[in-house]
Amino acid sequence: MVLAWDPSPDEWVVGCAIHYGVQSGVYVNRTEVGNVTNALIDGLLPGTQYFFVATAYTADGLESEPSNEVSYTVPSPPPDPTNEPPVVAAGSDPVVRLPGVAVLAGEASDDGLPGPLVVWWEMVTGPGAVELSATNALVVEARFSEPGLYVFRLVASDGQLMAADELQVVVEPPLPVNQAPVVAAGPDQVVRLPGVAVLAGEASDDGLPGPLVVWWEMVTGPGAVELSATNALVVEARFSEPGLYVFRLVASDGQLMAADELQVVVEPPLPVNQAPVVRAGPNQTIELTDVAEIWGVVSDDGLPWGQQAIALRWEVVSGPGWVEFSEPASLRTQVRFHEPGQYILRLVASDGELEGSYAVTVTVVPPPSPDQYGLVWEAESGTAQGMILRQTGLPDSPTNAAAYLQAGSMGGPQMTQMVQVPESGTYVVWVRAASVDGASARLFLSVDGGTEVEGQLQPTDAQAWQWMSVRVVPAGGFYAPPGGTIPPVTLSMAAGLRTVSLRLVDSRLWVDKLLITQSLEFEPLPPGMAAAEPVQFRGIGRRPDRMRLVWSSVPGAVYRLLYKDRWDDTEWKVASPDLMATGTEIVWKDEAAATAPSRFYRLQRLY
Repeated sequence: MVLAWDPSPDEWVVGCAIHYGVQSGVYVNRTEVGNVTNALIDGLLPGTQYFFVATAYTADGLESEPSNEVSYTVPSPPPDPTNEPPVVAAGSDPVVRLPGVAVLAGEASDDGLPGPLVVWWEMVTGPGAVELSATNALVVEARFSEPGLYVFRLVASDGQLMAADELQVVVEPPLPVNQAPVVAAGPDQVVRLPGVAVLAGEASDDGLPGPLVVWWEMVTGPGAVELSATNALVVEARFSEPGLYVFRLVASDGQLMAADELQVVVEPPLPVNQAPVVRAGPNQTIELTDVAEIWGVVSDDGLPWGQQAIALRWEVVSGPGWVEFSEPASLRTQVRFHEPGQYILRLVASDGELEGSYAVTVTVVPPPSPDQYGLVWEAESGTAQGMILRQTGLPDSPTNAAAYLQAGSMGGPQMTQMVQVPESGTYVVWVRAASVDGASARLFLSVDGGTEVEGQLQPTDAQAWQWMSVRVVPAGGFYAPPGGTIPPVTLSMAAGLRTVSLRLVDSRLWVDKLLITQSLEFEPLPPGMAAAEPVQFRGIGRRPDRMRLVWSSVPGAVYRLLYKDRWDDTEWKVASPDLMATGTEIVWKDEAAATAPSRFYRLQRLY
């Protein structure tokens, strides 16, 4: 240890001495350290307390009184270290799926005694063989041969003591792996013209990842081939020329494909006359005012007098009325009908000896009545100026309106709506409204910004929601002419997108909905009053310029037609305005569908 003291002020001092012992006041040891102020005292016993004083001495041997006493206990040396076993953690229990790899990530620590730490993994139990990327590492990869429950042990040793920890690995079986389809096209064949080859193939698959799709395709051949179908295992093949034809049957599960081929030897026909082969176009459904276009295809063996001798004629097999063919001796002709009903028409081809024919059915339906629906819209759905929107918080019902417009106190209150008018004609206007005081209310109508037409509404009671037709304002004011009812206001409207405006005179009138219709007899029903019947399409037919849709309806019910052009499209678009049925059937013509390759429809009943 090191002792330090203050220097002696006596100039005669030539040195200092340290006196110490193991008992206070008893100093059995004396060490002269020279004329310094600190000294190192060594040779002390560990774990022993010593007491120290310092003195100063002169050259002639005089020594001062002792200094103050200090004590110091020499620290004992640390005990010899004791070896402790390692600490091991194998990690969490993983779950893997074949052929996946489990990562065994363990942890181990030790006190370093008596030697370096050694770790290794060992499999305790398991249903199959396991391949470890290493054994003497904390982190290893395990690859499995079989599914099941495996137990692994992580062991750590310091050369004297050992410790271990275990974990479980659940190995799930692998997901099924898609296999290519198995295809057999069938045996090679020999046919003679005009015979038909039946291509009867077989295909099987494991069902992954989706349904199996098969099709036939011609690989090589000297002539054209007509297949009765392409996406079927069994098809008929008709040949135009003799020779060697090769066909391939292909099967696809959406991911993998397989194919097999067969040969068909087509021998030339024997010189025997065959009747012409006739095919006609598809069956059709048209309206009485439409013109049907029908066509056919004729093939012949050229016997007995050559292809140019084929005579064609269209004829009526059955039907309720007179039929006109524009070109009755041609493959393609237009047909006009004079009575509705079902007609069977036949294309006949004669080679002068034999005849062939093919029939096509044309269903002629009466033209739809123009008064099958009215166009209805909510007053607040358009553009409103000087109007106040009121919300009731309750749904539409015979005695309530969910929302309505009321004229404000400033300016000329007006609501404007863009309306898709399906047909040109004369329309009457209905307004679902309520009057504050039950008195007649005046209003003004205009189309496309033209001259306003004055009209009036005649409620039957105050603050009662009801449909009221817009009536003519007689000369002299609001009264009914003697001996009759005030006639309705009529608007002449051309087909297309029209702008309909309604201007109110004062705020006594609350407006909920508007409706226009060509029917003078129809009276709209309040929301919820029409009978509840299921919505059902009755028919759909495509024309070159439109799609014609027919559905059953309940008078007074309101319908909306929706569409989408792709079956997997999640968004439905509006194909028609809201239509209030005026009869038991609605016919709607979707002219926008003329250019769409396909279209899907959904029908909603709003109320």
